[in-house]
Amino acid sequence: MIAIFRLALRLLLPGVYRYHREELVSTARRLSADAGAAGWGPWCRYWAAEFTSLARAASRERQPRKATSMFSDLMRDVRYSVRLMLRTPAVTAIALLTLALGIGANTAIFSIVDGVLLKPLPYPDPDRLYLIQHALLTDRTQLGSTTPGNFYDIQRSVKSMQMAAIGTGAVTLTGRGEPERLQGVGSVGSVLAVLGVAPQLGRIFTEDDDRIGAPKTAVISDALWRRVFDARPDAIGQTLMLGGESFAVIGVMPRGFDFPDAKIDVWVPSQIDAKMRASRSEFYLTIVARLLPGATPATARGELDAVMARLRKEFPQANGTVTLEAQPLAESLVSDVSRLLWILMGSVGCVLLIACANLANLLLAKATGRGREIAIRQAIGARRSRIVSQLLVESIVLALIGGAAGVLVGSAFLRALVAWLPGGIPRIEQAAVDGRVLALTFAASALTGILFGLAPALQLSRSAPAIALRDDARTSTGRSALRAVLVVGDLAVALILLAGAGLLIRSFAMLQRVSPGFETDRVLTFQVRMEGPAYAAAETRIAFVNGVVERLRALPGVTEAAASSYAPVVGRGTGAWFNLIARPLPPGTTPPGIPYRVITPGYFSTMRIPLVRGRLLTEGDGPNGTPSVVISESLARRFWSSPADGDPIGSEIYLGAPDYKLFPRATVVGIVKDVQLSGLGGSLTDAVYGLNTLLPFWRNFTFTVRTAGDPLSVAGAARAVVRQADPSMAITGMQAMADILRTSMAPTRASMLLLALFAAVAMIMAAVGVFGVMSYAVNLRTREMGIRLALGASPSEVRRMVLATGLKQAAAGIAIGVAGAASVTRMMTSLLFGVSPGDPLTLATVAALLLAIALLACYLPARRATRVDPLIVLRAS
Repeated sequence: MIAIFRLALRLLLPGVYRYHREELVSTARRLSADAGAAGWGPWCRYWAAEFTSLARAASRERQPRKATSMFSDLMRDVRYSVRLMLRTPAVTAIALLTLALGIGANTAIFSIVDGVLLKPLPYPDPDRLYLIQHALLTDRTQLGSTTPGNFYDIQRSVKSMQMAAIGTGAVTLTGRGEPERLQGVGSVGSVLAVLGVAPQLGRIFTEDDDRIGAPKTAVISDALWRRVFDARPDAIGQTLMLGGESFAVIGVMPRGFDFPDAKIDVWVPSQIDAKMRASRSEFYLTIVARLLPGATPATARGELDAVMARLRKEFPQANGTVTLEAQPLAESLVSDVSRLLWILMGSVGCVLLIACANLANLLLAKATGRGREIAIRQAIGARRSRIVSQLLVESIVLALIGGAAGVLVGSAFLRALVAWLPGGIPRIEQAAVDGRVLALTFAASALTGILFGLAPALQLSRSAPAIALRDDARTSTGRSALRAVLVVGDLAVALILLAGAGLLIRSFAMLQRVSPGFETDRVLTFQVRMEGPAYAAAETRIAFVNGVVERLRALPGVTEAAASSYAPVVGRGTGAWFNLIARPLPPGTTPPGIPYRVITPGYFSTMRIPLVRGRLLTEGDGPNGTPSVVISESLARRFWSSPADGDPIGSEIYLGAPDYKLFPRATVVGIVKDVQLSGLGGSLTDAVYGLNTLLPFWRNFTFTVRTAGDPLSVAGAARAVVRQADPSMAITGMQAMADILRTSMAPTRASMLLLALFAAVAMIMAAVGVFGVMSYAVNLRTREMGIRLALGASPSEVRRMVLATGLKQAAAGIAIGVAGAASVTRMMTSLLFGVSPGDPLTLATVAALLLAIALLACYLPARRATRVDPLIVLRAS
């Protein structure tokens, strides 16, 4: 009968006979023998069905083929893919969960990257907008503000740009219910005209509104308009009391306008006086510029360089060490967070790569069970391209369904991230799962499906049908080399993420060990600002601050109280040129700028800042007594580094420019321990401390109250003290000093936790990948294990053999990962504190951790391999 079958196959299906006769004849011989063993009836029924199938196949072969559209083929493959997924619900669920987590994390992070970094600014021609700042000639990355005198010179000289300059600050709104502190922008020129955004109501101010003596006008945000004026159109023309002065509301900006950030509620012309317009020593302005039509960035930069070269010659003391740096506005607004966001984007991309590798391994294992199905298709004439396309459609359908689930996961993750990330990230409110993000998500899903589906598709389409149809196909190794490569890649990528997370964890630990220079426990802080005509006189301001301090000290539960211009840790604050009267600098030399703090007597004891040498300031150290200052330990080391420099105690200094001194002279009477002024991770500790009687112009104070118990328990009483002194005074930032310290570490904590989360997910996925591959390898080698045990191999020898295979892959992955981490972590330099990229201890620790996890993932299948019963295995074979 086999000869008749061979002849019929040759006559009816010559194409199949030419390429697949051996496989089909071998299969027919085996199946015929199985049927004959059951009797003549089954044998006859088998051959009747076989020849009937041949006849039908020949009939279909000879019929004219109907043109089938690609779309109908695609839909047929999609329906078949869905049926296959439903047949294996457990495998499908694991694959979809893996994809949902991987794609969801990518969707959420990309939404933030898109909103913060990629979306164009909401201004006309945003690519023509620039931020211009001073930069050091020796380091153009060190950017700073400019002076009014410089700005007016630059504005007059640069013809290719329209310019304005801004300074930001807080102002108190009164007369509209409770006093309220607003964040505002003072504009020299019209920054709103430079940005080119039209108001939704009224008009914007122009340069005419900024002239000296012009009526005071204000443009307000949409949020303030709705909050104060209930979104009424008649708000235009009404007045607001800002800082004790009346401003006419002339415009309302549209919803979503948030320059330079979302906290700004009011924009006003600065109307600075003639003396300040000529100042070359007050550095507080940032220039916003727009390229005029026809101008190019190269032209503008040439003009900026030329005018700055002239200003360095004309005013060497103010400008001798600086130049101008023009950055695209979009780049400058996000420069502080762009590196972190791209690192997070790369991290979730790595997680998705590991997910792809695991799914590829899963489908490779699943593909082994489909070898016979694919072989039969090939045997009856299916082309390799058709098989590959069908298998790819299956993986892409799986990936797209996972992508849809990932969108839901990503939306929830995005909401959590926006609420959890520290404040201050610009434009984060624009992060949303919008059309751009959805398009990228589903494109990434399709690409993911191709990535993890291509290897199984190629493997199955390349397999020889004869091998798949033979009885011993179960002994196939299933191309373990490819699966091993995927595992090695899993481990390498996971180690890179673990190394990054480890570096951030070590940085955070080092940061927490840094002493701020004062005691943070049981300290309450809050801010007030004295504004308007009522506080025009210096004596009034001094009396108000000192009076509030005295009344705070008298409160029950309060042990000490004081006031300062800035709290520690919150930032550099205001600085001034530092001048040693006994050692004047050569003419034209720019003095160093040093932060200064305006304080009240008792500040150092309230903050528990230790005295190193000399004495602390007392009430007699103002201009009516002995003008005196105290300096920080680092400042003393900087300017009195050798015996030849003399003793800082008794030295005389002044702050400011020769024509604009903050005080004529003062004697250094004490040196105190360094205090971290700008976060625990900073190095800024140089400071000059002077009493508010020595620096009476200061208006904004942070009050510090040390308590015997919980500092927040006296918050209400402290607020009442200020209200009694001046009911129109707005009180802001009422919080414990410990909370300020935690806030200063929030960006480091957030980046550490996020990267640690992604690294942990990557590590778990890599471990699952190792476990899955080793388990599958053990299953394929079950017969071999049984034979080895039957021949006398001990279980420990079998375990060692399995472990050796897994550990070779783990060692290769870890070695590649260590090399990659040593290179990749260099991008994290700006995020690290007290630890270097490629830190050997961190790399060794994460490598050991990953090796231990890989060892456990290998050990479990190895232990299972030793429990094989040789008799059962040999009977089954």
